Amino acid sequence: YDPYLIYTGAELAYLAYSVNSGNSYSGNYFLLMNNIDLCGIEWTPIGVGSNYSRFETAFRGNFDGQFHTILGLNITQTTSNNIGLFGSLYNATVQNLQISEGYLAVEQQSSIAAGLLVGSIDGNSTVNHVFVSGEVSARQMSSGICCVGLVVGHVYYNGASVVKNIVAIGSVTGYS
Repeated sequence: YDPYLIYTGAELAYLAYSVNSGNSYSGNYFLLMNNIDLCGIEWTPIGVGSNYSRFETAFRGNFDGQFHTILGLNITQTTSNNIGLFGSLYNATVQNLQISEGYLAVEQQSSIAAGLLVGSIDGNSTVNHVFVSGEVSARQMSSGICCVGLVVGHVYYNGASVVKNIVAIGSVTGYS
């Protein structure tokens, strides 16, 4: 157990870049060491996946926020179908994290899974001890589905994923 330590927004953004480039970090551990202010920054989800292979670039590691806060998560421009701080999780754990004053507002031509913490979850993933506050709005503009939640957009049925010990305060709008 030799965790990656994340101290800054730039290091968190590098995790997104690395996962979206094909490094799933399967079995690796990450610890958030500080509160991170993302105000004024357009966020790219960690593990974007796609409509046809939603977990091809999923995050598959273990992320422990150590009860730190990510402030001002903002997502308004993305081509991903899986949208959130984490776009997609597969056999992953995200725990002990707070997202405050998050804002997610997207329109897509294809299916959408959107939540401030994570867009879509599959496999044996766990989300535990998370507090989320903010606003989520997603519009699917053609054929497909629109799965939207304040914390998690969609949990796929063919896994054994668990979402527990969650507090969520805010608003959610989703429409097709």
